[in-house]
Amino acid sequence: MTAISWDDSGVDLGNAHVEAELVLHAAWLACPNPVVVEELRSAVPVPGNVALRTRYEAILASTRSGLTSAAFQVPRELWLAQLSRAVEGDELLSANRPDLARAAYNLLASLHVVGLHPQPLIDAETGLGDAARQADDIGAAIDHYQRASRLAGHIEHRYAQVRVAIPLGYLLMRVGSSARAARQFIMASEYANLGDWRLDEANALLGVGEAYARLRQPEKAHEPFRRALQLYDGLRSEPGRANTFLQIAETSRRFGHPEDAREAYVQSLVAAGAGSVAAVNALDGLAEVEVVLGEPAAAYDHFLEALTTSGPGYPRGAAHALNGLGGLFFDELEWATASDFYRAAAEAYEQLNDLVSAASSHGGLAACAERSADVDTQLAERLVAVACIERHRAAQIVHADQGEYFQRFGQFHELALADGLLHGRLDVFIQVFEAVTGRRLSGLAHRTTPVAIKSRFSAQIAARGSRVFPRVTGIDPFVDSMLRLGSDVLGSTLQGMAGNNLDRELAQAFVPFNEVDPGHLWDIIQRRNEPVLMLVLLRRLETVAWLLIDPTDPVPKFGLHDISSDCLAIVEQLDREGLALDATPDSLEALHELLPPPVLDHLPDDARVTLVPADELWAVPWSAVRHPDGRFMGEVFAVRRAPSLEMLSIDPLPDAPASVTWWRSPLVTHHQLPSLLGSRGKVIVRQLADATQARQAVLRSGEHDLVVIVAHGHPVEGLIHFIELGAGTRLVPVDLLDAQPPPLLALISCWGATGPGRVPGDPLSVATLALARGCAAVAATTSELRDDVPSSSFVNFFLDAALRLPMPEALQEATRRWLRRDEYRCGYLSRWAPLTVLTR
Repeated sequence: MTAISWDDSGVDLGNAHVEAELVLHAAWLACPNPVVVEELRSAVPVPGNVALRTRYEAILASTRSGLTSAAFQVPRELWLAQLSRAVEGDELLSANRPDLARAAYNLLASLHVVGLHPQPLIDAETGLGDAARQADDIGAAIDHYQRASRLAGHIEHRYAQVRVAIPLGYLLMRVGSSARAARQFIMASEYANLGDWRLDEANALLGVGEAYARLRQPEKAHEPFRRALQLYDGLRSEPGRANTFLQIAETSRRFGHPEDAREAYVQSLVAAGAGSVAAVNALDGLAEVEVVLGEPAAAYDHFLEALTTSGPGYPRGAAHALNGLGGLFFDELEWATASDFYRAAAEAYEQLNDLVSAASSHGGLAACAERSADVDTQLAERLVAVACIERHRAAQIVHADQGEYFQRFGQFHELALADGLLHGRLDVFIQVFEAVTGRRLSGLAHRTTPVAIKSRFSAQIAARGSRVFPRVTGIDPFVDSMLRLGSDVLGSTLQGMAGNNLDRELAQAFVPFNEVDPGHLWDIIQRRNEPVLMLVLLRRLETVAWLLIDPTDPVPKFGLHDISSDCLAIVEQLDREGLALDATPDSLEALHELLPPPVLDHLPDDARVTLVPADELWAVPWSAVRHPDGRFMGEVFAVRRAPSLEMLSIDPLPDAPASVTWWRSPLVTHHQLPSLLGSRGKVIVRQLADATQARQAVLRSGEHDLVVIVAHGHPVEGLIHFIELGAGTRLVPVDLLDAQPPPLLALISCWGATGPGRVPGDPLSVATLALARGCAAVAATTSELRDDVPSSSFVNFFLDAALRLPMPEALQEATRRWLRRDEYRCGYLSRWAPLTVLTR
């Protein structure tokens, strides 16, 4: 049989592929047919050509695709034209011609006929992703891969999904989220296992292990590495073995097992062969291990070998070697030489747009400057390192992905915060502190974000928790398809899409790190008429960094305050799960360590204090933290908290409301509101008629100073939480993005100010978004609030006081009044401690 060229394109598959192509087209026309599928599986070898392979696997998947036979009726001329363009694109990629390959794939996409099987579109999007990746256009590559994945997922074309999931996973690890990358790799490994695609399964498992290692979960990385190595051994794939041993070595090195790492690096070198990328990486890693093991001469030789072997073809390997040499000379106390290598590495990384690695080099430069007593350079390099991480964080639209970057690389922020205080550079501390608190809420406070209908609608449906998505008439087609199909690549439920839409809305308001002006923030703090206390946990140092600025005292107070592992564990549990319903003061006793003694010595009783607790400290019930004299903080001070420094306002809080409107959900059992019934003097009090009016009062309140909502609150993964105003009526965070809320708002519910499992960054919630949109003060909870009679009593004490006093003083009075009873003072904290006052 002679070779055939199609459409005079010059593309030649060779004899065997021509025969396979004829068989595949005949089978394609007969799909979906289980008999044809089984005959093809048993009689036709898997094609080696990628374009034929994807069609072969599409035929095997046809019976679960949901497509009818009409979708497979592709005329032969069209079939050949589509196949020709796919082969042409693949060959141009192999020839490193991504520009020409892109043109071939775009032509392939144009050959798709609506109503027919989407294989040409899947191939085109996959090829365009490959071309963009080859041209280092990472954003475009991710977009194309995601579109290919969605198209393939709709017809359960698992091979096509696997084909894009692996490169997509590696791109996500490079510029996005390792958690999302892990999900891609896991899906790919499971589908490859079902299809018995062993090389793909091995590649996917290797990605799973690497993603877990990057997420600092080495215990989860071991098993996928082991399975990948087993598969590569069976396939006799030396490159696969080399890469797996390399990742095992990297994981062992990063988590403190240098001898195990050395052994794995040597095995990687043996499998890789001289001059390969894997060999360069193994040499660099081996040298890093030798530094740790006290073998500087061997380390120097291996770093140099990695540097010279990298050459111009692998600049990243050269950058790694330069950075390693910087570390080697740093350990040898040769600060100037170390700085030269670190600087060269930083420049190389920045040319590669590898900002995370550049942060490491700038951290090395800061350490060298510290040893040389060059404080200005030390702090400047600390800020550059933070800026590198922040630029990567800013590129992540998904709030959780931003949090992941801080969890993985927050040591750069912690070192900058600590060094700023140690050297009295409060401008450095304030700028980095603001980065830790997050900058979406502060951006939203200064601009209006129009909310797309799909964001609001998806959030409302997600809050209902329904997984049955009927067709809805008379609405936007996008919303209709969303209801029926669920979320996109970020998750398989509508909650995932709702959360993604919320993230996209908030991304419009994000304030980049380089736009944070510490001088402006300092001015805001100085112009307030009360002390501002900033607290941030330096987790790796088990230390609290703090800064107290009191307008009555010209000298700021600041320092680093050690805490115990018990205190740290309680903070982490509160951040992860919230305050337990049965928690008592004794169970939170260690939290008193969070309060620096100089702060308590400085502040008089009854002082109003603005607390800005960064990151996980937001989840702490500060009212229930013990003062050294045995009282609770909520008794001693009128505490109000703010989400960030940029959110602070110089405007005074309203003294008391002139008018109040309130709503109590019929779903609430015990919380009655006698404090709002009857005559309240000059204060106008009105009860709302239904949940719809209550929702409107929160979102568009122009009539009353204070709106009080008593309802159940529920956390929802991806959506943060929602407030259940009544059966079928809910208040979700996205509702607040373009709201005009009242000056004062009281959300008497569970989880009003945050949700469990909050990710690092802005404490996003209904309450904080209301604050960003203009509320002067919001009373809300940081965890579950008991729905029982004693808790109702405390809430009424607070509301009674809030009709006469500013909210912080009202909460202090209610706390003192309620704790007069010993059984309440020693009882469940969930009856009172979750309620807090948030202000601008």
